[in-house]
Amino acid sequence: MAFTKPCNMQINYRPMAKADIGVVPMDCHGSASDVETRIADLGASAILAFDADRHVGQLQFRRHSPNLRSPNGIWHPDYWGDFGDDQPDLPPDTVGMFCYHVGQLEPGEARDSRYFGRGIGVGLVDYFLSWAQEQGFAAIVAKHTPV
Repeated sequence: MAFTKPCNMQINYRPMAKADIGVVPMDCHGSASDVETRIADLGASAILAFDADRHVGQLQFRRHSPNLRSPNGIWHPDYWGDFGDDQPDLPPDTVGMFCYHVGQLEPGEARDSRYFGRGIGVGLVDYFLSWAQEQGFAAIVAKHTPV
C-alpha cells in the first residue's frame, strides 16, 4: 500500500518480517526471540513505514492477553496491553496495538519532524486494520493516554 502526499513524499507500508529484526529500530519490541515468536504466531510483529528505503515509522502489535500486566506502569511497553480491572470482553483471536512511532529513523527517542503531519500515522493504522482483517483476526484493541 502506498500513497503520495502533496509534498511528493511516497510512503510505503508493509508487515515486519523476521529479516527486519535488528535492521529497523527495535525500541519497545522486546527481545529478538520475542519478536520472532510474534511473527511466527501472527504473521508479523509490526507494520513498517518507509520513505523509499528509509524506515520512518512503525505500529507494533501483539496478540491480546487479558492477563498481561505492565511491570513499570506507563513507562513499560506492556502498558499498552494492560487493561487491568477495565479489561473489555474480547474474542480469543484479538490483536492489540502497542507502540506507535512516526519520524523514527534510528533507535532511540529522536524523531524527525519532517515526517510529522504527513498522514503516516493514519497510513500505519489503515494498513494495519486492512492487514489484520485479511489475516482473519476477530478484533483489534487499542489503548491510549490523554494528550
